[in-house]
Amino acid sequence: MSRVPFGYSLVDKRHKGFVDGQRDVLLSLAHVMLSKGFILTLILGGVGLFGFLRLGIGGLAYGFSVRNEWVTTDATVVSIVPVQRGDRFNWYYFYTFQTEDGEQVSGETVEGSRDAFSEGQRIPVRYLRTNPRENVYANERMPKSVLYWVLVAMGTLWVYVAANNVRRSFSGYRAMQAISQRGRAVPGEITGVSYPAWYSGGTNVEVEYVFTSPTGVRLKRCDWLPALHMTGSLKPGTVVAVWYVGDAVALLL
Repeated sequence: MSRVPFGYSLVDKRHKGFVDGQRDVLLSLAHVMLSKGFILTLILGGVGLFGFLRLGIGGLAYGFSVRNEWVTTDATVVSIVPVQRGDRFNWYYFYTFQTEDGEQVSGETVEGSRDAFSEGQRIPVRYLRTNPRENVYANERMPKSVLYWVLVAMGTLWVYVAANNVRRSFSGYRAMQAISQRGRAVPGEITGVSYPAWYSGGTNVEVEYVFTSPTGVRLKRCDWLPALHMTGSLKPGTVVAVWYVGDAVALLL
C-alpha cells in the first residue's frame, strides 16, 4: 500500500499513525471508541436504558401484575388541612375507608381548591388489596401507568438515538478501512477555512482544498473536520496531503 512520501502538513492528527506507517487504516478502532462523541453516545444510551427504559418497563410490569389487585370503594373525608406553598395554598383532604376485610385505613389527596370536598363527604378511592395503605383518590387525572409509558417512550428514543450514532460510527470506521486499502497520497492546498461561530455550539470546521489527481485533473473538495482533532490553526495556502481514491472519493489528511 502506498505511503505518503512527502512531508506535507497533516490537518487531522488522527491520521498521523497511518502516514507514519504505524497502522494500516486511516482511523483506528481506538480513535472511534475513545472519541468524545462516541463516549457521550454511550452515556446517552446508558441514561436512556437504565434511567428511563428500565424504570418505565419495571413500573408497567408491576402495574400489570397487580392490576387485578386494585379495589374501588367509598371513603369519608374526615379533615381538611391547608398547606401554604410560596404564595399559594394546597388543600390536603384526609379520608378513611374500610377494606373488604374490615380494616380501617386512612389516606389523603391534594387539591388546589378549598371547595373540592367537604368534611363528611363520601369520595371514591382505590386501594391495593394486598396493601391497603397504598391507596389513591379514584379520580386522579394522571395515573401512574401514564408516567411509566412516558418513561418507556423517552428511554426508547434515547436508546434509538444512541444506537444509531454507534452504527454510524462503526459504518464510518469500516468505510475508512476500505478507503485505506486503496488509493494514494497526492499533494493539495487549502483554499478556505470556516470556523463555526462561538455561539453556535458547533465543533466542526469547514475546510476547502484543491489538488491535482494522478490523471492530471484539478479537483476541488470541501470537508467538515472535528476541531478537536485538527492540528494547528489552518489558513488558506497551507500545503496538505490528500488521500486520493477516485474523483468521487478524496480525503483530506
